[in-house]
Amino acid sequence: MEFDLMPAAGFRRKNDPEAVTSIARAAVTAVLMGSYVPKPRLGNVKAKGYPGDIFHVDQETGEGINAINLKDDWGIEGLRENLPQMVRRAHAFGRKLRISFAGFAPGDFACFLAMVYSLRPVYQPDEIEFNLGCPNAVGHTIISYDPTIVREVMRASIEVMPHNGIIPLDAKFSPFERRPLHAEVCMQGVMPFYGERGIRCVVTSNTVPHQQMDDPSGNPRIAALVQDGPNAGTIVHTGGKSGGDLMLAVSCREAAAWDALLPSEVGLILVGGIGRWEDAEKLIRAGGGVRRVRGIQIGTAFMQHEDPHVFKDVMMGIGTYLL
Repeated sequence: MEFDLMPAAGFRRKNDPEAVTSIARAAVTAVLMGSYVPKPRLGNVKAKGYPGDIFHVDQETGEGINAINLKDDWGIEGLRENLPQMVRRAHAFGRKLRISFAGFAPGDFACFLAMVYSLRPVYQPDEIEFNLGCPNAVGHTIISYDPTIVREVMRASIEVMPHNGIIPLDAKFSPFERRPLHAEVCMQGVMPFYGERGIRCVVTSNTVPHQQMDDPSGNPRIAALVQDGPNAGTIVHTGGKSGGDLMLAVSCREAAAWDALLPSEVGLILVGGIGRWEDAEKLIRAGGGVRRVRGIQIGTAFMQHEDPHVFKDVMMGIGTYLL
């Protein structure tokens, strides 16, 4: 059975093709790059005069928080220019290239797919991940919290898909903590869109949105200056929370909820709170075991030090687990 291990979306050097090579050298089966957005985007920067930053990880607990806000130097057109060399770099190490895309409206996702399918097949990514859990950004709706928008995203995307040569498509969702019916609501949005021309796997979960983390003096760990959109100039102190045991507990609840709802042919790719193999095993069991789970992503534990050794530990555990 195929089982993938890869970074989670959000790797901060996503506009550097050399990052593909750096990740491909690690003990991964796929290189995930992104999330990319429709047009170049400045993202947030550290707000001057405040002790916080746009990204922080607690060294003791492994909990992280970020307000990077989808920084992307390329947009769709820049990604088009760089995809061929990104594919070549990943394939040189025997890794798949997986591209994460976060749009702001249903048509954005269709435009992204149209670009991908306009390329020669040899230059297309091996897998695509629609990041419906973003934008976790000031002034924007999180798409996965609105089943109507999710349906519109999928309908618009299917219209531009070819009749054959479909690239596997997965969809990432935000957690439904404090939203007891959110999983059921999500299902209303995606249920009609499974199969070859739809969603292969659900990726769960994205960061917990709109959270705050303070330092021992009570100062917010996040102090981010928004540079894009109508809220440019605003300083925010909240972001998406990830990593550590608290996120792992959230992710386990997410995985169990999706496992109970999804039809058997739809897989899960699990992410959130994984820092070692024991965390991954716990999450896999919560998601229904290997009958359901198709892969693992590691985000905060990797981004903290950009250290690929975390993948080796998890990969060795996966190898034993799948025997």
